[in-house]
Amino acid sequence: MKIVILCAYFQPEFGYREYYYSKNLAKLGHEVHVVTSDRILRFPGWENIAKSAGYDIGFYRGIGISKLDSFTIHRHKTIFEYERLIFLRGITNTLCSIKPDIVHIIENGFAYSIPVVTHKQKIGYKVIYEIEISLSPTHLLDKFEYWQYYLVKKPLLEFMISRVDRLNICTNQVERFLQENIKASRGKIHRMVLGADTDIFYPNVHERFEMRNMLNILDEEVLIITASKIETQKRFDMLIRSIAILRRENPNIKLLIVGSGNEDVLNELREITKNENLEDIVIFHPFVKRTELRKLYNAADIGIWTQATITSLEAIACGLPIIVPNDEATSHLVEDGNGLSYEYRNWEQLNECLRYYMSSENRIESGKRAKAIFEKKYSYFTLTKKLVDEVYLSVLK
Repeated sequence: MKIVILCAYFQPEFGYREYYYSKNLAKLGHEVHVVTSDRILRFPGWENIAKSAGYDIGFYRGIGISKLDSFTIHRHKTIFEYERLIFLRGITNTLCSIKPDIVHIIENGFAYSIPVVTHKQKIGYKVIYEIEISLSPTHLLDKFEYWQYYLVKKPLLEFMISRVDRLNICTNQVERFLQENIKASRGKIHRMVLGADTDIFYPNVHERFEMRNMLNILDEEVLIITASKIETQKRFDMLIRSIAILRRENPNIKLLIVGSGNEDVLNELREITKNENLEDIVIFHPFVKRTELRKLYNAADIGIWTQATITSLEAIACGLPIIVPNDEATSHLVEDGNGLSYEYRNWEQLNECLRYYMSSENRIESGKRAKAIFEKKYSYFTLTKKLVDEVYLSVLK
């Protein structure tokens, strides 16, 4: 098949699903084109993250055509951009040139994909719409968000969803939102979880010894790792305080925080670490490339997260038992006995989860289950084959 992956922002260095879909579709033998903008998504602390990993710190990637991992990237000029409302020039011409069988929209910028649905019959392709919108109930929105939702977001959603052939949804939260608020979504939803790439993330004993030596982690010490952008809402401050409590019961623990972002938040975390007398226990490591992140996961004994993030899936791929919040975005990640969950921001429950994994037997058992279920459920190669069989071929028939 000829397949177009359309996304407003394409940043393969982060390994988001648009990259993994494209890479694995090409691996399966399909002709794959990524159509995107000349920009990357702006978020606070981007420059610090980019510097840490050696990436280009600019927000612009230029226009033109390039190749990556056996697929083609088409970067288009941005005409207008406001927050995640973005318009691109020349989308229709590119689709006419490629003549795809499938256009798979991964929506994180709304309006740029309107030409795709208006020209689908003329050019002759089917449209898959993968949407990641996650809105609070409207009574929780402030006045500006409320009118923005009713005047812009909801009408655009209704227009797009009424004209696409299938919706590919990754979380229960988004599925429920669409079913309750967008009537046109009913009967079109296909559920598929997010995953990680086994070409990049996998267990490696040699990397474990190498990295633990570099980090000065002794054999008997239990290394807990978390990896994410450093932001206030991640509440790493409470995670550090949980480690302080657990440290009094078990002196052989250390915490590795991997990430860059908001410098003010990072300085605050360092100050809390100092006040809790944990300067030899809590290790701050800047954001790293994916291959280096794998090595850090392999060095660790437990992965822990305070919010939903794709890095928890990458930890499972490396065979780590994980601890995540018990919410719709993360609870399924531990349903196979490969980890534990705690009620969101219930720090006492979090401490209990950590206590459970102070037992090496419990860690080993959960680690075995993580390795067993990952290839079956969360490998992007496996998920991409399901995408082809259950979505693409289904709509073409």
